[in-house]
Formats: sequence, C-alpha cells, structure tokens
Amino acid sequence: MDNRTPVVRADMYAEWVSQTESIQVVSSPIDVLNAFTSGVSRTVVEAVVTFLEKTISSRSTLTTPGQVQWTMQIIGHGLTLPIATEELLVNSCVEIYRDWLSALYSPKPCVPPPIVLDPNFYAQQIFEQFTEVFSPSQGPCPVSEGHVSLCYKVLQVAHTLVKESSVRFS
Repeated sequence: MDNRTPVVRADMYAEWVSQTESIQVVSSPIDVLNAFTSGVSRTVVEAVVTFLEKTISSRSTLTTPGQVQWTMQIIGHGLTLPIATEELLVNSCVEIYRDWLSALYSPKPCVPPPIVLDPNFYAQQIFEQFTEVFSPSQGPCPVSEGHVSLCYKVLQVAHTLVKESSVRFS
C-alpha cells in the first residue's frame, strides 16, 4: 500500500482556481430586486447607475465576473422600470450598456475587465436585458415619445455593433 500523499503544486492550484471562476459565472441571474418594494429597488438602481456614470472616464472597479453579474442584475432591473416616470434612469442604463458593448470593437476604459475578456458572452446577456426596453409600460399611455426614443437608441446600439465589430455573434 502506498502511503504517499499526492503533491499539489501552487501553479496547479492557481490553474484550477482560474478555471473554476469561469464555471461559476451565472448566465442569467435572478432579479433579486423584485423581492423589494419599487422604491427600494429604484434607489438601488439609481445609486449604482449614478456611480457608474461618475466613473465613466476611468478604469472600471468591477474586476470579477461576480461583480459584473451583480451589477448587470441591477442595470437589468433598471431597464424594467416604467419609462413614463423613469425615462432618465432607464436611459442611463442603456448608456452604460452602450459603453460596455464597446468591448466588442474598441473597449472604453470603463468597460469591466471580465467583459473585455469575453465580450460575446456578456453582449448576449445585455441584449437579452435590452428586450425589456421594448416591452410596453403599464398605465394609460403605454407608449410615449420617450419610450420610442429609448427603443430607437437600443436599435442604434445594435446597428453600431454590427457595423463596427469584427466579432462574430453566436
């Protein structure tokens, strides 16, 4: 019987850890903000979006896939807010995603490193969330000029990507 314990080198561990991080990325996160009142969820969206807007010209502080996924959950929830009353906030969410999608053709400094490393993966999630902008709002006037304008802006983002990007989309 062999009583020797296997030798684990530090480089083997580092390689394993780097591989498990990519496996742990959740492809479609559950919207945790739905569990809160609309006032609370709006406040969280506004705080995160305002922070991201203020840091638009600097390097992203979101360095891990988990941080990016959490932030995308918040931005995605922002895209579900009623456009009639939250047009500026929804527009800010679209603008942040527009900047992040630049990873597909010429990344801006504000694009989080995980998105730069795997832009196609994140672009799929962003466009899935963008579909919320096209959903009619609740209320007496479901489609306003602001709503049409935001839909047009999302279509412009898609057009820019098709025109500028050399990445093949899956």
